Amino acid sequence: DTVFLGHAQSWWAHISGDADNEMLRTAYPKGPVTPGGQTVRLLSEYPNLYGDLSAGSGFNAITRDPAFGRQFLIDFADKLLYGVDGYDDRLIKHLRALNLPADVLAKITGGNARKLIPA
Repeated sequence: DTVFLGHAQSWWAHISGDADNEMLRTAYPKGPVTPGGQTVRLLSEYPNLYGDLSAGSGFNAITRDPAFGRQFLIDFADKLLYGVDGYDDRLIKHLRALNLPADVLAKITGGNARKLIPA
């Protein structure tokens, strides 16, 4: 019954299958996402695990490989949570610019949170 939120640099670096120790030292890896990422595997495997996009590392994960990032948001629309940990609006601007299906954007930007924290 416990809900877990994946968050921060190491969690989001592992969206890519090539996240090794050297890559993790950069905190914000760049370039294409390769198959086999632990983050993708864990989100697929555990129904009580969600991804928190609020940090710069979440933004980096979905923008470093634009085609992958958009598809990742669609594939895991039921498992991702929008949030901010600063004063910028780059994440919401990016999400809106992707022309995501309306239901996907609605889930990420509030629907999933409302599901986890009932009124």
